[in-house]
Amino acid sequence: MGAEIRSMTPVPQSTNTNGWWWGRLRQKDAAVADGGSRIVFLGDSITHGWEAEGRFWWNKYFAGEPYRALNLGFGGDHTENVLWRIRHGQLDGYEARAIVLLIGVNNAWHREEHEEPPIDTILGIKAILNELRRRQPNARIFLHAIFPFGKTADNPVRLRCKRVNKAISRFADGRHIVWVDISDRLTLPNGQIPREVMPDCVHPAGAGREIWAAALIPCINRVLASDATSDLPYQATLPSRLDADMTPAVASVGLSSIPRVEEEWWLNRLRTDRLAALNAPSNGFDTVWVGDTSKPCARAGVHDLDLRYAGDATENVIWRMENGQLEGYRARRFVVKAGHHNSRFDSRSDKAKAVERIVELIKLRHKESLVEVEK
Repeated sequence: MGAEIRSMTPVPQSTNTNGWWWGRLRQKDAAVADGGSRIVFLGDSITHGWEAEGRFWWNKYFAGEPYRALNLGFGGDHTENVLWRIRHGQLDGYEARAIVLLIGVNNAWHREEHEEPPIDTILGIKAILNELRRRQPNARIFLHAIFPFGKTADNPVRLRCKRVNKAISRFADGRHIVWVDISDRLTLPNGQIPREVMPDCVHPAGAGREIWAAALIPCINRVLASDATSDLPYQATLPSRLDADMTPAVASVGLSSIPRVEEEWWLNRLRTDRLAALNAPSNGFDTVWVGDTSKPCARAGVHDLDLRYAGDATENVIWRMENGQLEGYRARRFVVKAGHHNSRFDSRSDKAKAVERIVELIKLRHKESLVEVEK
C-alpha cells in the first residue's frame, strides 16, 4: 500500500489503550450512549480545556441548562484523530442541533510544512465536515477559524494556520456550515496576544473563554429557537474583514492567492495529486505540468505529474503552489502555462507577473529543476 495523506487517514491518537486518551474516550463514549447532547463541542486541547483550566466558564455557560453541552475535545488531537473518533461512534445514536468545530492547530504546530502542507490540513478538515454532515445531517456546524498561535503576528505556525483558515472559510454556506472567526477579538491591533486572553499563546484563559462564549451563545440560541428565521442563511457572526493578503500592492486578482475549494471536483483533484506526489517514483517525475488546460495542451506522459486544472486562473495556480503542490517529490523539469482564464480586468503585464510568481515559487522549492514557460 502506498503513502496516504496523514491528515485524512483516521487513526487513534495513541496505541496505548491504558493511557489517558483511551480513558477519556471511554468516558465520552458512555456519555454518547447515555443520549449524547443537542450541543457538541469537537476539537483538540483548546476545546478540551473548557473542562480543565476553563471549567469555571464551561459550568457558567455550557454545562447546565439549556445546553447541557457535550465536550468532545481531546488534547493533542489532529484532524485524523478527530476523524477516527467520529467514525467510531462519537456522533452516532443521538441528534445534535449544533456542533462547534475547532481543529487544525496541532497539524501545523506538531509538523513541519514539508511533512504536512496546508493542502493536507484543509483536506483533513473537509473530511471531518463530510462525516459530520453524513452522521448529523440536521445539525448546524459552527466551523471556527484556527485561533491565533504564538505571541506575534509573524509566528510561522500562525501564518500557516491563516492560510488554512483562508481556504476552510469557503466551506461555510451559512446554512449547514457557519463560519466563526474570532481571531481579531483574541489579539491586539498589532497582532500580539494579550496574556490575560491566552497566557501560553495557544489556549484561551478566562478572558479568552469569555470572548469565545460571547461569540457562540447567540449562534447556539438561534439554532435552539427554531423560529422562522433559523432556516435563513446566517450572516457572518462578526464583522467581515478585508482579506489580509489583499493589499494595495496587489491590485490585480491574478497576482493574489485564491483557492477554489468550494468546488468539490477541485478538492478531489487536490487529494488525487497529493497522493500522486506522496507516491512519486523514486527517481522523481520527468515533467510536472503546472497551470490550466488551455489549448493546445500537451499530453502528460506516464512518468509525469499533471497539475493543470481546468479553468484555473493564475491566482488559483499560485495558491496551489504556495500551499503544498510542490512538496514531497523531485522533478526533472516543470512546464508552466497559465493566465488564459484570468479576469478580463487583468492586464497582460499582470498576467505575465503572475506567471513569473508561479515560476519563482517553483524555483524556490525545486532549485535543481528546469522550468519552462509556454505561451
